[in-house]
Amino acid sequence: QWDDASSGPGASGLEVIAALYDVIPKPLGKAVLPLLNQQVRNHLAPFELTAPIRDIFSGENTQGPVFASGIGLPMDRALETLQIAFNTYQKFGSLLPVLLTVRFVKGTKALLGFTKFPQTCVLEVDALNSPKTRQFAQKLWKTLDDADIPFTMHWGKFNTFLNKARVREMYGENVDKWIASREALLEDSKVRQVFTNAFLKSVGLAT
Repeated sequence: QWDDASSGPGASGLEVIAALYDVIPKPLGKAVLPLLNQQVRNHLAPFELTAPIRDIFSGENTQGPVFASGIGLPMDRALETLQIAFNTYQKFGSLLPVLLTVRFVKGTKALLGFTKFPQTCVLEVDALNSPKTRQFAQKLWKTLDDADIPFTMHWGKFNTFLNKARVREMYGENVDKWIASREALLEDSKVRQVFTNAFLKSVGLAT
């Protein structure tokens, strides 16, 4: 199972590394974190660049069960959100190989498009997939929610924070419009069941 992030015979290198990070004692993690941060900064400094997204993310070849998530939020809340993300990591108390990246896009007119804000900041949290990584992501999303920062979640990435109430809060009346459009397109209830799964039911989008 992808969500299990289990290691063992036949496990990929990423799974093994993720499992090792999860067993690092907290005191040791705090001791080595500043050193690792500095090493990462030194290593990446020569590669810092500004370029179109198609050039920055070309040629990716990482494979395996990695963790990827993304949220959309108003651009004017971007700096506040980043600070919350950094603070959440510092308080989390575990050493995690996590990448936080931001990009800015124009808002979409799609009924349930997660880049719905006129100027949307997309905060992406990418990491090795492990239980601690998923705990950190859930903690971050909960902290942003408690801070009243409006955000949506990438539909195709790790998004277990979503439920019926939160989807309604994120998209309002567009949920009803989307359901109505779905029913109009798939008039036969038996046909609709073909295009229904547990996730759609859990977020209130299946009829």
